[in-house]
Amino acid sequence: MIKNTGLEAKANKIYESNKKDWESKYYGKVVAIDLETEKLAAVADSLLEVDELIDKLCPTHKVLVRKVGKKSTVARVFRMWTVA
Repeated sequence: MIKNTGLEAKANKIYESNKKDWESKYYGKVVAIDLETEKLAAVADSLLEVDELIDKLCPTHKVLVRKVGKKSTVARVFRMWTVA
């Protein structure tokens, strides 16, 4: 379990500010929200795919991964890390 460090709240704020746009484009997809740039880091059909994209595109950034859509709070998957 990840300790609540405010990163989840930041990711939720970013998601909410982009919710309408992202849900119209990426509904049902898995997205990675880059907490440093406050933009999408990756979009894919599965957690494995988005994980591979994150490793290539922003391996040193803190990222939150979640599913886009109505049940995102239920299907949400968290993965935040920093690579030294």
